[in-house]
Amino acid sequence: MSSSNELARYNRSQNSGGVYPEALSCAVTLSILLSKLAYVSPHSRAGMTLTALYIWLTGSWGNIKVADDIPSLFSLPSTEPCKQHAMRTVYDNTVSWCEYAHPYLKDDKIEYLWQPIPQYFNKFFQIVISDEARDKHYEKPLINAEAKAQLFALLSTPWKTPETLATLPRSDKDIFLDYFKHCALADNTLTAIVRRQMIGEEAHHRSAGAYQRLESDRIRSKIFKAQNEYLQRIIDAATVVGDKHLQARYTVYTQKLSFSLLSATPKLAKYVSGNGLIVQYQMDTANGQQRLVACPSIPVGSRRFVEVNEVCKFVARLHQYVCDLRPLGNVPTTLDLQSSTDWLAYYNAATDRIALLFILLTGVRPTHGITLEWKYYLGRDIAYVKDKGRLRTVWICSYLQAEIKRYLSLQTVIRMALPSIHESASLWFYIDSHGQHVSLSNRSLRQVMNDIWPGVVPYQLRHAFCGLAFTCTSPYRLFDDNIDRLMGHSNHGEHLGSDNIFPETVNALMNYLNSVPVSLQLKEMHYV
Repeated sequence: MSSSNELARYNRSQNSGGVYPEALSCAVTLSILLSKLAYVSPHSRAGMTLTALYIWLTGSWGNIKVADDIPSLFSLPSTEPCKQHAMRTVYDNTVSWCEYAHPYLKDDKIEYLWQPIPQYFNKFFQIVISDEARDKHYEKPLINAEAKAQLFALLSTPWKTPETLATLPRSDKDIFLDYFKHCALADNTLTAIVRRQMIGEEAHHRSAGAYQRLESDRIRSKIFKAQNEYLQRIIDAATVVGDKHLQARYTVYTQKLSFSLLSATPKLAKYVSGNGLIVQYQMDTANGQQRLVACPSIPVGSRRFVEVNEVCKFVARLHQYVCDLRPLGNVPTTLDLQSSTDWLAYYNAATDRIALLFILLTGVRPTHGITLEWKYYLGRDIAYVKDKGRLRTVWICSYLQAEIKRYLSLQTVIRMALPSIHESASLWFYIDSHGQHVSLSNRSLRQVMNDIWPGVVPYQLRHAFCGLAFTCTSPYRLFDDNIDRLMGHSNHGEHLGSDNIFPETVNALMNYLNSVPVSLQLKEMHYV
């Protein structure tokens, strides 16, 4: 069994914000793969090369145990809907582009949508697929069983470094074949949903995707951008090193011609050049004409996701709910529990408000940290809550700090009017009809929320906190690893005391958190 330190180190290495695989080492290993494919039979070489690059791009080698597991890729006309292992060419009157079937994990089901191939692969993929389409070989596998067996043997046997490349570093074959997966794990610009779509169930912090929702057109664009960047690292490394023996091995072969993957940066088709969106198209041949029709985007992610404008409406109603309960005049110096129920109702409503704001502005789990404890809070921007059996750091924005102080002012006045009330370990609590404090619960908050926002539960405020973070477009936008940090998404080895956080990171977190109350149009509440 692995030691605690080894498990912690492994979890940190799998998390976003880690180290990318070394580019030059992977570039050398890719050149070895391409040179091996250059020597296979010309009859099956193009299909085997395309299949090998597809396996590398999609990170599917880990699922291939025997030759029959190698995917049977085939060409489809652009009039047909997407299906597993299909590929097609799309022409938008600028540049012909190859697309492949990408599985989307939606509500625990798989739906296949078209995904544009990275730009440095497009020319080769598009030519091979177009040759199949030109010969009307639709839905015919690119390689037969014999070629699959040959490719499996090529990928599964050890690779030796050629003497001409002996002076260059080279990555382990298994690391190379998972290159895109390792890059996606380390990439802290990806959101959890996009990362899961790229690497499947192996994604670190699988629960993080349950707090987000993204349209498939935006996911498609983010995957395309990420794959291009990861491949660009390889191309740049192979180009900059200036080794002619390395660069000569980047030649790929179709049935009729050959060319280098290291040629000038390919032109992009117009439809893949959009700002953050890539629409999926289907060819419509009605009335004897051909035209590309945009397919509707599908939402992927949380069913508990709530829109920002609805959250703004909720906090405004919550504010008004407390204001409407405020009795006239000042708090009496002594509260009679029989005749002063209006002040207790007002105080309890203020308690509900501060608890709900705490969930919304910190992302704490309402099933764990509905309130702060005095021993874990010093009135500053950092506190701790008990979360899943351990302490979790919570950052508190300036607005929430001020609201807590104003709430505690009301609490102090109420407690002075009820001298018999006991001390509490919690900052906020209810006071019942007997003048005793009562701890908050997720159930009590659900009842309050249902009155103000029917059908929505407190946990969805945690979803809203996450949604605000990953959709933020302001200068205070956070990287994905810092969103994970705020949400408390961690495995063993990433919690309190197991990682370092630098002042710049703290500043970035606080700048973002201080921008959230402005985005939600939150008002100050003066209780007394």
